[in-house]
Amino acid sequence: MVFCIAFGCSNRDKDLKQGVSFFRLPLKDTALLKKWVAQLKLQDPPITTSSRVCSEHFTSEDFVRDMQAELLGVKPRGRRLVKNAIPTVFSFRDNRARSTTAIEKRARVQVSKSDKSSGISLV
Repeated sequence: MVFCIAFGCSNRDKDLKQGVSFFRLPLKDTALLKKWVAQLKLQDPPITTSSRVCSEHFTSEDFVRDMQAELLGVKPRGRRLVKNAIPTVFSFRDNRARSTTAIEKRARVQVSKSDKSSGISLV
């Protein structure tokens, strides 16, 4: 099964939307691969030969135009990325507020656990 590794993306090949393509990570070009990984904002990205990013994370300028298909008015055979294309279209949520709350909750739990032994309840 092919799926997009971008955070929050749920595109898979089995429920493929019309016009969504999947692209392999540029494993042979380490400089370009580092740029892709930085854009994906994943802590431990699955960098394997089967890792894919879907076409929804690229702009129209990132694709090679199929002039023959355009001139003949036929469906293009497949989409290809230009040489140095980098995925740039993402919808990351701002998790800072939620993270702070989670950190505060953990701190409260740790304090309450340490104070339970002394019989003091902080919450």
